[in-house]
Amino acid sequence: KGSVHLVSSQRRVLIKALMRAMALTNFSPGMGNVPAAGLDDGKLCLALNDIFGSTRLFGSGVFSLAANLLCDVMNHEPTSYWKLEKHGTPEAFIAAWEKPKEHAPLPSADALACLPVTLGALSLSADGLERVKKSKALDALVDAFTTRTYAKLLQGETASTIGGNLDELLRHVPSLQDMGVDLAVDVLRRLVELGGGVVETSDKDDKDPVKKAKTDADSSPGTASDSPKGMDTDSAEKDTSTEPGTEKQFSPSFLMEAVANASHLIDSMLPTDECGQKFVERGGMQLLIQLHTLPLHGASFSSSSQCHALSVTLRALAGQHSKELAKKVQVSLGAAVEKAILAMSHGHEDGFYPPYGPLRDFEWAWIKKNDGVGDAVWETVGHGAPNPLPMDSTAWKAKKVRAALANAEALLNLATTLIRSSPGMLPTLCSGDDSWTSHRSHDANGWVPGLITRISHLQRLVHATAAALQDEGGLRKMEMEERQKKIKEYVAEWCKRTGGQEKDLEKDPNVDSKILMAKQAVEVLQLMQSLQSLSNHFVTSHNYFCSSLAKAASGIKHRHREEYSVQSRGAACELAVQVCCTLETIAGFEFKETEDHRDFRCAQRAFDDVYAILIDSRRRCSQGLVLNYMRQHYKRRADSTATDGSGLDLIAEAFAVVWQQHRRCVEKADAAKAAEKDLKDPVAQMTLETEAEKWKTRADVMEHALKTGIGLIQQLTNVAVLMGSSVSATLLTATLPKFRAPNDVAKRAETYVNGVLGLDGIMTRNDAAVFEQSMTEPTAAATAKQFADALHAAMLPALMKVWNSGRLKSCPTQVLVV
Repeated sequence: KGSVHLVSSQRRVLIKALMRAMALTNFSPGMGNVPAAGLDDGKLCLALNDIFGSTRLFGSGVFSLAANLLCDVMNHEPTSYWKLEKHGTPEAFIAAWEKPKEHAPLPSADALACLPVTLGALSLSADGLERVKKSKALDALVDAFTTRTYAKLLQGETASTIGGNLDELLRHVPSLQDMGVDLAVDVLRRLVELGGGVVETSDKDDKDPVKKAKTDADSSPGTASDSPKGMDTDSAEKDTSTEPGTEKQFSPSFLMEAVANASHLIDSMLPTDECGQKFVERGGMQLLIQLHTLPLHGASFSSSSQCHALSVTLRALAGQHSKELAKKVQVSLGAAVEKAILAMSHGHEDGFYPPYGPLRDFEWAWIKKNDGVGDAVWETVGHGAPNPLPMDSTAWKAKKVRAALANAEALLNLATTLIRSSPGMLPTLCSGDDSWTSHRSHDANGWVPGLITRISHLQRLVHATAAALQDEGGLRKMEMEERQKKIKEYVAEWCKRTGGQEKDLEKDPNVDSKILMAKQAVEVLQLMQSLQSLSNHFVTSHNYFCSSLAKAASGIKHRHREEYSVQSRGAACELAVQVCCTLETIAGFEFKETEDHRDFRCAQRAFDDVYAILIDSRRRCSQGLVLNYMRQHYKRRADSTATDGSGLDLIAEAFAVVWQQHRRCVEKADAAKAAEKDLKDPVAQMTLETEAEKWKTRADVMEHALKTGIGLIQQLTNVAVLMGSSVSATLLTATLPKFRAPNDVAKRAETYVNGVLGLDGIMTRNDAAVFEQSMTEPTAAATAKQFADALHAAMLPALMKVWNSGRLKSCPTQVLVV
């Protein structure tokens, strides 16, 4: 009994077999009138007490079976509690979970799952219920879901199983609901703290937009190490407890797993509306939203399955708390988008090109200079960037950009999930007024534009950043691999020479400085690679959000009540304006001849966006409401208030520009190849060969855009696609919605945010007045046929321009066939 070692394996197998046999012989169907063996004389209680008192001696397998046997006794004969209490068996079980971690049951999925079940069985007795209420046994689950010791045990269905057992406990014992809700909130609060977030003690800050904006600014995203330490992989039969203080040193991957486990737990454990209401009142909903944007999250969290699990959990709360959830998500999303805009737009010129001066081109190179003494001086130079910053400063800024963009993507994905599952949340979720107000009234006074405009502006900045990050020819990857190889060789030689470990390399003052700088260079190159991947993910998330928004705004259920119809159509109208802005951007590109071809790539990506938003490929139909409002949107000139054509004409104009640039690139490439043949100088030939290859790359990029553009025109002019929805005729003839300015509370808050964060210097705010100037008088098409005729007339000039071109032979075959 005093041994600190486990009971032998043979004895544990025997004990398990005896307990299973006892359960079968005493608690099988038809044994209802037979008393449990060993209960009256106390032998069973003493045996269970020995197991509960020496949990580490017997192991978690024996412990969980003993707990199940205790449950069988209580379920078989609830009035026998006094017999168990007489020998202290319930107290022994509860005390086992209240012990310090080093004496608690060994980490095991079975042991954790049996805890709520056993507490529920003990609660069948009034005395047992009182003892359960006074206990702190459920606190063990808080440690289990927030420490690395249990991380691997909770993978799979374990978290959901524990949540289901808690659901049964709270459903059958309503008086324990407060305890269960506190458990869920404590798990979330601890995860927020572990992830570097700031836990708010009340909801008062939400009602004060200025204070809320300050709080968000203070808890801006930080950075986390990308080199996670190994997780504890010991089996459940071994002592996996860790030394005090070591639990705080976790990797981003552990945090992601813990967030997913907590999401599965909460998604399975809130049994009633009353329980969900208590969870919301105690800040659980806000904590779930905050978990999307923790500073210590890994770079890939926003597009991971763990982030999706969070969104699914919040989606379950939308049924009873849709307005409050929509408001909180809208506030968080608006703040995250504005921070991302600031991070990516600091110091850039107005418009699409270029973003974020120091990050214009990430082609970092090492320049070797001889100082005349024999030693080499190594420094970094940012190609194409004016006044390049030191590498560490650039890396720090890039990490800030990556963190801000990841937060915006995580919340954007959450908003998409809510829109798709609960389309009725659209007005509260996306109307600009709710960004900074604490209430919502569906008074049908009009839509307040703002949030969708900011999201679209961020998308255009992301396109420019992704174009600048494009690794032309894989040169950056080759450079990174070459440096990693040199670093690996040096580290191996250094470890062999000094007997030290790689982690101690930077502490050695005699280490070659070039190696340390090369390690920094590799870190920057990896960071750029990560940021490019994140940018591509954000583009996909944005397009999915826009298509979901357009589909929800066109939904049938919103047309039955005028206020919902007005609000939903306002979202589609704001989206239509942003699509027109994107098309104007393509048509207005200067297509500068930079080394990274960023203008050409931005045009290609922008056309991909327009296609993804306007065409629902899965249902094979167009977004008729957005197209309708594009027709009623007049193209704005920067130098005057005159109008020239509708938003539909912009599609044709943008396509014509892409065709013109494709033709230009093909001509330049052909001219360079022809000139190369007439030269005999190898240097001149190499120069022209490089020039031809450059224009060939640009032609390929424009060919992709050309194929997307012609595919878009083909789909729009196909009446079957245009009328693919059952309500297409209604959508194509809908009148313009109303717009209104934000209320006084929203104005004060936006003044604060714009004044402090400086958004006014980055983007023009599309408020109600701007929309009124950009929209025509209500001149919706009288019939769907009239709209289709107008659409065909708008597309025809661009197609005829290509058809009548003398360079038609250079047109891709796919485009020519269409």
